[in-house]
Amino acid sequence: MNEVTERRFQYRWIDNRLLLGGVIASLALFVGQTFSTSPTCLTFVLAALMIGIVLDNRRVRHASMLPATSSPTPTAKQARVRWRTIGRRLAVGFALIAALLVTFSWRMAQGITDASSILLLAVDLIAHYCVTVLCILWAIWPHRGHVTMLVVGLIAIMVTIAGGGVSRSLPAQTAVGLASMIGYVIAAQIILSRQKLPYAVTEKRDRGFHFERWPYTLFTLSLVLIAASAITQVTGVVLPDLQAEVFAQLKDRFEDADTSLPISSSGYVSGHRLGSVRKSMLSDPEGIALLGYCGASPGYLRGNVFDDYHERSWRSQRRWIQRNKDGSLGRVYRAQRAERISEARVPLVRNGGSNRSRFSLSVSGTSGPVAGLKMFERDGSRNHSRADAKETDTEQSDFVANNQPGPSLVATVELHGQPERGAMIFLPSAAFWIEARGERVGITSHGLVDRGIDTSQPWVAGVAAEPEQEELSPAALELLTSVDAELRNSIAPIASKVCKGAASARGKADRIASYFQNNFQYTLQTEAAPSGLDPITYFLRTRHPAHCELFASASTLMLRSQGVPARYVTGYVMDEMSDSGDYYIARNRDAHAWVEYYDDQRQRWYSLESTPGRVYQTIDFSSQSLAQSDFKLTSLDEEFAAAHWVRTLWGNLMSLRVTDALAMIFRVLQLPLLFALTGWLWWRRRTGNVDANAAALASARRTMDRRLRRLGWVRRQSETLHQFARRIEPQPSEGVSDKERHRQEQLADAARWYREHAVKLYRCS
Repeated sequence: MNEVTERRFQYRWIDNRLLLGGVIASLALFVGQTFSTSPTCLTFVLAALMIGIVLDNRRVRHASMLPATSSPTPTAKQARVRWRTIGRRLAVGFALIAALLVTFSWRMAQGITDASSILLLAVDLIAHYCVTVLCILWAIWPHRGHVTMLVVGLIAIMVTIAGGGVSRSLPAQTAVGLASMIGYVIAAQIILSRQKLPYAVTEKRDRGFHFERWPYTLFTLSLVLIAASAITQVTGVVLPDLQAEVFAQLKDRFEDADTSLPISSSGYVSGHRLGSVRKSMLSDPEGIALLGYCGASPGYLRGNVFDDYHERSWRSQRRWIQRNKDGSLGRVYRAQRAERISEARVPLVRNGGSNRSRFSLSVSGTSGPVAGLKMFERDGSRNHSRADAKETDTEQSDFVANNQPGPSLVATVELHGQPERGAMIFLPSAAFWIEARGERVGITSHGLVDRGIDTSQPWVAGVAAEPEQEELSPAALELLTSVDAELRNSIAPIASKVCKGAASARGKADRIASYFQNNFQYTLQTEAAPSGLDPITYFLRTRHPAHCELFASASTLMLRSQGVPARYVTGYVMDEMSDSGDYYIARNRDAHAWVEYYDDQRQRWYSLESTPGRVYQTIDFSSQSLAQSDFKLTSLDEEFAAAHWVRTLWGNLMSLRVTDALAMIFRVLQLPLLFALTGWLWWRRRTGNVDANAAALASARRTMDRRLRRLGWVRRQSETLHQFARRIEPQPSEGVSDKERHRQEQLADAARWYREHAVKLYRCS
């Protein structure tokens, strides 16, 4: 092989090395930005690249020292191959074990420092160990990789997504899915091509045809990208409500199963089924659920609101209702789109990121119970326009706009969740805006954030002194005062006796709270109700010690039996200060259930605590200077950013995640990429740079090489076609079996083909 041919061979394999390395580097960057370890992960990739180059040069020198025409005896060759294989396997095994120990000590020490949950630590460890394994395998097999890399890469992607590596937006998720598909296709084409040794390339056009496949591959992938983008745009409008409804029902089904599996308690508190809050408190009590930065104790943070009780379970039946002008049902949906007010103004204390916006939690629209609606009504309701429906919503809204100025900010609280627990947002009851990273944010009729917020990033809530006013429609009023007939018969007499003499909703609520706090005891080891008897009825009859769920549920139903709209709320009580005094902590043991009742005189919802030994806590409104200082800090930060725009731009670039870049490519570069590839391929065809004869010869040679490889013959790096033909040509022998004679005939035909093929290559060049 001459010098030009050897240089072309090395150039070809550098391309495969860089393509495989680019896929691994992208995956390492994805993992690193998810867990804030990008420099270390990229260092692993660079180290693997350098080690691979050193090992590759050593193999090339060793192969060049082997004679081209002679071969060792079969016994010596088998022994050398066997010992070489054993040594390589032992080296790989020791390297993988050492990498596991190093990764475990590194990530566990970092995880214990950050006081993360066990599940997040496991996800962190698995993701980083997968990156380390990929780097080790790539360093050993830099050109063709190893089939294990495909499985390890998929595991790394899945655990990184589970650890919060992808935002909740549908374009970002689709972009990551397509990027993973592209990377997997590229890696599989290199690893599974089974080109264990290179081909001797003696003409330039053959190498050019080899690279002709990639533009067509990119062209196909760009078409897939555009098709996926169109589907994403359609589903982004149609599916969010359906998806949220399905997830809510699945969540309820898991709790209805009452399973004792550990995974059932790995998420946030729900409270759908009586006993689930207690289970959240007792399973890993020290586990961290939320972190909060605030000038005072954030207190009670609501995450679930339920309005319908039946057979030991709470559910949320209230939905947004869109009606047409004629009063017919237009649409029923779980969440209404929140209005984006502006860019985020309050700087984050920890983990500051970009692309944050402020969304209003004040929504308006008609709401009612979903159970009594004609979901499949088709009497021309779909023929009306969206504008007509919005106009009707404004006329029949049960959220009446307040003519007075909007609520004034008294405090802000920055909250950090655990993404592996689920996509839930916890907020104070008086929050009226949220600053977070997200889009298409949905607000339920109970004022909860249902979707659209990237929970892997912190969010900031603006808190007012009181919740906003709300006027209940007759349908909502009926739902929020309903009690099953059997329960009403046992609860109403007790509630009437307790609330005797109280006329207002606030008076009745205070009487019920005092009744439970003065006559009952709190315990987590509650008594089980007899079969066939509702736990709330049994609790009120026996007055046995109970936990917060029974106190809150009984209080809600007692208020309803007295005509006071009430709802059942679950969440966390955040009042524990960290050892450093920098932030507040809500642990699993801080899961809690309480009541929100409606004051018809003030037209506001107020929280009620009826659990003995508990006092409802909210942010100390006397610290108004906190909010003022936040705005001062924000204004100073904006002035600083305006004066030093270079530093601001650099900070935004450093805070971007891999999914941001993928989403940008997904949205912006689809058509330009398609047009560029189409134009380039058309120009290539027009200029005639693709030699059909050379392409046919290269394809035929690859086919013959694969046939010979199945027979156990592989052309060496230093062999020409004539040398390889002489080596595989069998020697005449007698007394062989029919099978061996057939094999010798095949080798003789192959040797003849390689000589003729070498002549064709010479004429073609």
